[in-house]
Amino acid sequence: MAGTKDSMPLVVAYVSAVLVGCAWCWEGACPQDGWHKPEPGPQPDLKDCMLYEQNSCCSQEHIEDILNSPTTVMANESWDACGSLSLSCQDFLKRVACFQRCSPDRMLWAHADHPGDIQATPLCHSFCTDWFEACKNDLTCARNWTTDWAGVNCTGPCVPFHQMYKDGRELCDHLWGDAFMAEDGEDGGDAGPCCLTLSLSDREVIHAVRQGQQATKRGRPLGRPCHRRPQPTAPPQARRGAVSKRSVAKDDAEGSGSGF
Repeated sequence: MAGTKDSMPLVVAYVSAVLVGCAWCWEGACPQDGWHKPEPGPQPDLKDCMLYEQNSCCSQEHIEDILNSPTTVMANESWDACGSLSLSCQDFLKRVACFQRCSPDRMLWAHADHPGDIQATPLCHSFCTDWFEACKNDLTCARNWTTDWAGVNCTGPCVPFHQMYKDGRELCDHLWGDAFMAEDGEDGGDAGPCCLTLSLSDREVIHAVRQGQQATKRGRPLGRPCHRRPQPTAPPQARRGAVSKRSVAKDDAEGSGSGF
């Protein structure tokens, strides 16, 4: 009996650690929009987007179109309307799509007017550059994939990515409307714990963001705020002549085909 009594504190400590660990693993939130699970949790059967299998807002059914890479994916958006994309380019598009469909942390960047969707999610400059390099010789006919598609048809001529976008920053800032933005540090490099690479290393970023939000709610800002690149404001004439850059949320509501 004495041995059993002595071991009880260890058992309690172990169980507590497991419960705390599970609470950390399953934290986050899923958009209540029909495109995601009601709440995050383990999804060990994922055949793609496996970065999120331990804590996911998607089931295999939610990502079947991503896995199969058909001509038409993400509802009405056509990834290869101008011909088949290279595998390296597809891989980057899948990483972004998996984040949209499966990440329980995407709501940290909830849209101010449409909380079920995201806005200005910070992608690291290096990620955007690598994405651009992977796709630069592939063809596309739309600059903003959430507004420029007419169903699954092109609204302009097919041109290489490097002609549609000047660099990785332009690609991240425009391809999916205002859902993402390229984030730089003050030295022009990555913004340290303030940007995502859509990989396992994002856990540190998510932790930092959550800490910052909690500290702000308590009225105690945590350290120096993340560096933010100011968003340019176009003159009125330019704004009237340009295609309006809308959020993923608004486009979904209007049937634009972003499919998130």
